[in-house]
Amino acid sequence: MRDCEITYIRNIQHAILFGLCLADMVIADLTGSNANVAYELGIATALSKERCVITQNKDLPWDMKDMRTIFYGGGRHTPDLVKLERELSQVFKGG
Repeated sequence: MRDCEITYIRNIQHAILFGLCLADMVIADLTGSNANVAYELGIATALSKERCVITQNKDLPWDMKDMRTIFYGGGRHTPDLVKLERELSQVFKGG
């Protein structure tokens, strides 16, 4: 989605909903347990969007454990971005 497509939407919630409606796939980073991310992931689920969860957390909420998830924690709270990039590329290739 290009920035120009959402510039006329003044309410951030409407902009997010608009973006979710247009998305082919939603990638949600659950690191930090942000309630807004969980809410937006729920909307994506309701819209039957393909979803991929990424997180550095060791444990996910029980109702998200069955989702496609990429764990990219590298130890000592350092993300393993090489692993994340490699695994996301597989997701986009359909792997």
